[in-house]
Amino acid sequence: MSSSISRTFTVTKPSPEKLRDLTGCDAAVLARRGTWVITSPNAAWVPEPFLDMENLQMRADGRYGYIDPYQWPQLFSHQHSWSVAIPSQSSYPPPSAMSWAWYSPRYADFVLQKDSALGNLNRATLAGLNGLLDVIHARWNSFRRSNLSGDSRLRVEGVHSTLKKIWHVLELSNLSWRDTVVQVGDYQRVFLEVYAIMDFHQLIQPCMLMCTGEAENSPADPRWLGAFTRAPLMTGQLFAAGVPVWLIRDQAEVPQDIIIQDILDVSEPSDIVIQNYLDPVGHFAWPFEVVFRGYAGGEAMHAKIREITYIAKNHGQEFNPSHNQERHQGAHRSPRQGRVGWQPYTKTKRVVPPMQRDAWEVLESVYLTAPISPVFGVFARLKALVDSKKLKMHAEGVIRWRFPDPGMLTAVQNPDTMRRYFGNWLAIRPMWIQHVIAHPSSMPPTSKIWRAFLNSSPADLTSTKATESAKERLRALDEFHAVLPASASGFTWAGDDSVAFRNEAIKLAISISPAQARAITWELCELHFQFDVLAMDQALVPAHWRDNPDAREALWCAVFPLKTIGNTWDAPLPNRESGVLRAMDEEDKFVLLNGLARLLSAWPGAPSHFSSPITPSLGTAKVQGAMSEMLAFYVKIFYLHNGRPPVCPRCLPGS
Repeated sequence: MSSSISRTFTVTKPSPEKLRDLTGCDAAVLARRGTWVITSPNAAWVPEPFLDMENLQMRADGRYGYIDPYQWPQLFSHQHSWSVAIPSQSSYPPPSAMSWAWYSPRYADFVLQKDSALGNLNRATLAGLNGLLDVIHARWNSFRRSNLSGDSRLRVEGVHSTLKKIWHVLELSNLSWRDTVVQVGDYQRVFLEVYAIMDFHQLIQPCMLMCTGEAENSPADPRWLGAFTRAPLMTGQLFAAGVPVWLIRDQAEVPQDIIIQDILDVSEPSDIVIQNYLDPVGHFAWPFEVVFRGYAGGEAMHAKIREITYIAKNHGQEFNPSHNQERHQGAHRSPRQGRVGWQPYTKTKRVVPPMQRDAWEVLESVYLTAPISPVFGVFARLKALVDSKKLKMHAEGVIRWRFPDPGMLTAVQNPDTMRRYFGNWLAIRPMWIQHVIAHPSSMPPTSKIWRAFLNSSPADLTSTKATESAKERLRALDEFHAVLPASASGFTWAGDDSVAFRNEAIKLAISISPAQARAITWELCELHFQFDVLAMDQALVPAHWRDNPDAREALWCAVFPLKTIGNTWDAPLPNRESGVLRAMDEEDKFVLLNGLARLLSAWPGAPSHFSSPITPSLGTAKVQGAMSEMLAFYVKIFYLHNGRPPVCPRCLPGS
């Protein structure tokens, strides 16, 4: 939890008897940025982190500005973990062949066809860019001789094939200058991507897998851009691999015994182009489309930036240069029209609102703790089944939420609105939890009702407004009337001063801090998981609850030993991971896992081996596989019956 008192950090000089090697949680360098403390155990500088909601828009140089993972360190991506190995421009200055990966297209290098607005880059520029293919070919010869999995080789081969297709477009097509800028950007991004994938699988991942949580005091390898993370364990793994890594924490999460070798200011990007495209002939502004809006460094942003432009139109087709002129007659269309999935849209719909996110996107935000690691793979596999129509919900219906959606709370951009959302939830939290305990199978509110309530205030009860939003808030207050405070006034249902959360008073007169938000949303995820499992169990095996309810409840309590009784949820947060799927204590881990397996084994469609005991003798890999399989089964069954993925547990704040 953050404190209203700003904590002071100083360079530490431990006595000889306390001298120790740096761990991932120590600081070779430390910097502060707002409420964040950013430390690195191996880097010599601290780049500015960009984690807020951002528009994804190509800039004048065909790149995406400071939220571009090919130009600036971003938040670690579990689905694109090789991003940490994206080559750093400073390590490959001219005349290195690699330096062409950062060439900025110049109109002086563009040769127009006679009596045409189309053209191509001059021979010298094309030769320089073609050299990147030679670099990849040499790197590939080394990579394919290494003893690596077939999956990593297939990934490299796929991206390498895409790189060659984009090159053929650049080399053989006549394009407008604007389209050439876009195509060069695509080519450079895919080159950096395939190079990073090979470095990651060959040089970085083996070190990460052998990491025990601590690492020798070794500097970061300057060849790689590195990444930010909020997970100390991931920091240790990247530290062990020599990857530049920066751990973002609230000041209260920084341990008292941290070693600090240097304190710096954050370094802002100084040579990254953020200007919009300007026509070099007419000298008029012609900005590229905003193609997405989301959290910088989030999984969705990582994926969207990796979409390519023109080659998507011809994916799987052999390029035919004789059709160049016909293909590019519309030289002034948006270069985004070649993207996979592109559809014409009006100006009012260009920016995707944050709440219209893909339901299968694993939420990442500074206001949320890290997801437990199996979630990424589970959600990705099930999303593929849903997209291919191989997994369909049993019945279409209104989507409901037993507790507010954590993503609803954290997607709010206005600090005052966020303060109201969190304040209103905390105002009803104790009574609502008791309501869910007493009626776990009752019909939950819809997402629309939750949003209307979270955005309401006591003044809405006496409001005479006839707008639809005002009516919606009144409907929400009617649904929550039994748990509303008897007398309330002010900006939120908890008033304007403060509201209790566990052992802390959350001040409502100031913005909710990221650390406070992470604690509150962590608890929300726990509540969702525990009581969604209970409600699903009661719905799927009603005979068990009818014939022997005490035994069935005891089994549920064995999976979730922190069952909400009395003021249990008012205790301080746990100081170490202890929940099912992430318990640190070995004995507790297997007790909880076996409890979950026994509970799920009674559900229709459960694999028969769920009834077999899970023991340490299975080995780490098989135990992890069992955890992922149980989570996947739960997520699948929940989706089939509820029409959305469930809220899954997250890592404990500070873990």
